Amino acid sequence: MTATNPTPPHDERCPIWCVVDHQPDDHPDDRWHDSASSHVDVIVRLPDSTEASELTIVTSRRFGESDDWTFIGEPDRNRQRLELSRESAQRLATVLTEHLRALEEGAG
Repeated sequence: MTATNPTPPHDERCPIWCVVDHQPDDHPDDRWHDSASSHVDVIVRLPDSTEASELTIVTSRRFGESDDWTFIGEPDRNRQRLELSRESAQRLATVLTEHLRALEEGAG
């Protein structure tokens, strides 16, 4: 749905990035706006080994609220995961990019 389409019967418009097909009989706990998901293959360090995994990145907003939350993590596992405000996710992306650039330049 787009920001121009109301979400029946809740009379709440979806943010432009929402890709959920909301239904009138959605359970109240399931009333979230979700963005399309992005995925990134990673190697995760465990206590005694490493393991290939996939992180999911998705932004969500609960119906009736104004704050967006960006999830970064393994949705089916209770390991590394972050749930950040949109502003915090942006700061993380900026600082992580700067950090990795400094490593490449030998300043890290």
